[in-house]
Amino acid sequence: MLVLKESSNVGTKKTRRVLVSGKAYRKISACVTRAGRSYETGGVLMGYKVLDTYYIVDVTTPALTKNRSMISFVLDGSEHTRKSAKIISKYLIKPQVLGIWHSHICDIDRFSEQDRRSNTILARSLGEALSMIVTLQPDKHKVKMTTFLVTRDGRHYPCENY
Repeated sequence: MLVLKESSNVGTKKTRRVLVSGKAYRKISACVTRAGRSYETGGVLMGYKVLDTYYIVDVTTPALTKNRSMISFVLDGSEHTRKSAKIISKYLIKPQVLGIWHSHICDIDRFSEQDRRSNTILARSLGEALSMIVTLQPDKHKVKMTTFLVTRDGRHYPCENY
């Protein structure tokens, strides 16, 4: 379970919880493990927001041959829109786009300036958004997920993993 806590330098934003399903975790983990440290990868976080809790039930992952780069990940909007629609169609209660996830090939779990700009644009579009950085751990079979809530004004509230 991930619990969102307010950053000490960012006002009094209410704590929010972020729960990642086993299915979503496995899909992200498999995608990042496959990419290894060769290129960054990413996708869309799908799920529900109930009061102050986010439930990530599924994610999109990119085609294996698309947008490979060691220094950045470019989400293919049409591909992930199509994949999101397919995911939504499988659920009785339709999940929503909650945000995005992407990997870093190094162990840095901080956003680049490009990440911050992209996160702010998405947060303005959705009202607020989750943004997750995923890093491959040294044993290469485990991933670390660091999630942030991004507000319309571009503030990033870090999560604490439990």
